[in-house]
Amino acid sequence: MSLYKKGTCDYCDDKNKILRPSPFMADAKAMMCEHCWNETKKEYEASDGVQIPDFDSNKDEYEILKNSIETKEEWIIELTESDSEIWGSDIDCTSREEAIEKGMEAAKKDGLTSFRIGKKEPCGMAIIDVDTIIEYAQDQLYGEVGEVSETYLEEVTRDQEKELEEALNEVFYNWHKKHELFPNCYKVLNEEVIEVK
Repeated sequence: MSLYKKGTCDYCDDKNKILRPSPFMADAKAMMCEHCWNETKKEYEASDGVQIPDFDSNKDEYEILKNSIETKEEWIIELTESDSEIWGSDIDCTSREEAIEKGMEAAKKDGLTSFRIGKKEPCGMAIIDVDTIIEYAQDQLYGEVGEVSETYLEEVTRDQEKELEEALNEVFYNWHKKHELFPNCYKVLNEEVIEVK
């Protein structure tokens, strides 16, 4: 799972926005758009002095998703009649109509009775979930010393959890960048089976 994704904001219901996980630990599964994030950031800085990072704190990943939204759609064609989860097509198109047209030509040439098309959406890198890390650390210590460790990390505050999660994800992102390890796979959305005519 990447830090950013495209979708509907859980706070304002705006569609087709770049989203990132909410800065509120109690709402960690919710996704927030840039507008809601910036309003929340201003409000918290004014009232509590709490520092919320900039929405685009992972600049490279943010820019990749932003550019993919601003550019034309990418559609792909899968020239097999099986229902495989892995698409191996090298035919890229910029619209559904173009995908159907090119797919029809290629499928007829290959003697197929149907083919699949879908919209290609790039995947981002996974994010590190602080709850999982803390739970793993607690379990590890419990395995070493038993019940005497039961209070370990129990008093960590939400702000401390958020601080750790941001620091770990920044290191993880920079490691991906340094070694060029970003995923080159993609999701296929709006998948359709097209009958050859």
